[in-house]
Amino acid sequence: KWIVIGGVVVAIIFGGLLYQKYQAEAEYQEMLRNLEAQARNNLPGRKQQEVEVPPMPWEGRYSAAKYLPACSEAMKRAVLDIPGWKPKAILCNGTGSSVSMNIDRSAALGQGGGTINWIRWALNRKGLDRSSISPVGDNGAEATWSISGDVEVLKPALTPPRLAEARRYLQSWLEETFTQVRFTSGDKNQFFETLKFRFETPYDPSRFSDILGRVEGLTIDRVSLDLARYVYTVEGAVHEKFELPAGVVAANRSGKPQEPARAR
Repeated sequence: KWIVIGGVVVAIIFGGLLYQKYQAEAEYQEMLRNLEAQARNNLPGRKQQEVEVPPMPWEGRYSAAKYLPACSEAMKRAVLDIPGWKPKAILCNGTGSSVSMNIDRSAALGQGGGTINWIRWALNRKGLDRSSISPVGDNGAEATWSISGDVEVLKPALTPPRLAEARRYLQSWLEETFTQVRFTSGDKNQFFETLKFRFETPYDPSRFSDILGRVEGLTIDRVSLDLARYVYTVEGAVHEKFELPAGVVAANRSGKPQEPARAR
């Protein structure tokens, strides 16, 4: 009886060892097949899979290090003393090269409120004769003038940091200036991911250009000044570029495939 029981135990142990060996061998063979497939895909002259890569989100956008000072200087040209009107906010749109100011009539027309021509007179008087004025509703207007100064466009071929690194850097340095920064998720696809940030400050936003300008590929979406509180709001985004898998190449805009990307 004990001999039979011992034989069964030995058979179970021996069978388990054989099964583990079989599983390990199967996993090893699968790994070899994957490596062989990757090697075949990377052989010279091998037809690579081409994918259409969209423009990166920083392409054609301004460098934060140059844009913030230029925006700040343009904001300082704003005319705040307009008879019969009350300026509300000044805005730099990060995708354009102009500044706009939102203005409300201070009272009803004929009861202390000015006409739209009074805005034109006030701007011309302060050297903004090339600005444009557009009515907004019945009692509002928007004045727009160009940003002048040294602005720099970001190059397409950049290597931004990972989002976690960019976030840690921005939070660390902005908090050292006692500035609270908030982050929200942005666009994400197989080629890149975006993380948006926003902070408010009573100080000139050009003071933060050195901090923001150190993050490669960082873009500024909007800089606004609330004239009631006299607080600036800076909104922007950082981006992480994903590498293509082995055996996949990006077709450039001329239709010719680029060099294959290395495996992530």
